[in-house]
Amino acid sequence: MNRSFLIHLHLAFAALLLPVILMFAVTGAFYTWGIKGGFETTEHDIVLSQPLQNDAEYLHQWLEDVLEINGIQVPSGDGRLKGKGKNYTYEWAGSARVASVAPTSDALVAKLTINESSYYRYLVQLHKGKGGVIFKVYAVVVAIGLVLLALSGVIMALRMPKYKVLTQRYLLSGGLLFVVLLLLS
Repeated sequence: MNRSFLIHLHLAFAALLLPVILMFAVTGAFYTWGIKGGFETTEHDIVLSQPLQNDAEYLHQWLEDVLEINGIQVPSGDGRLKGKGKNYTYEWAGSARVASVAPTSDALVAKLTINESSYYRYLVQLHKGKGGVIFKVYAVVVAIGLVLLALSGVIMALRMPKYKVLTQRYLLSGGLLFVVLLLLS
C-alpha cells in the first residue's frame, strides 16, 4: 500500500461516512445521558372475538393484521414478547414507530399502543438497531469503514518518521485509557 492509496482510502471513508458517523456520535453521546427523543402515543382498545394467546408468533401475526387493517405501516425492526402469565406485552419496535399489544382485565379487549417517533427518536432507534435490513447492513459498512479510517490514519502516521514515535505513544495511551476506564466502569 503506497501513501497515495492510503490517503485516498482515508479521504473516501472520512467523507462518505461523516454524516452517519455524526448521527451515531450525537445519538450515542446523548443516549448515555438519557436523552432519547420522544414519541407521540396513541392507544386503542381492540374488541376481540377470542382472547389473545400468550405466544410470540401468534401476537406478531395478530399485530401485523391489525396494523394493516388500520392502514398503519408495520415497524421496521423486530418484535418480542415481554412479561409472563397474564401480564405480558408484545412489542414490535421499529425506527419510525413502536407498536405493542397487551391484554386488559377484559379477556375480549386488547390494548393496542402506537408510538410514533419524533425525528430525533427516529435517529436513536436507527442507532439502536431498530431499522430495517438496509440500514443494518449500512451500519455494518460504517463499522468496517470506521476501522479502516482509523487504521489508514495510523498506518500513514507510522510511516512518517516525524509522527512515528508520537503515534506509538498515542496508541499505547489509548489502549491504557481504554483498559483503565473499562475496569472503572
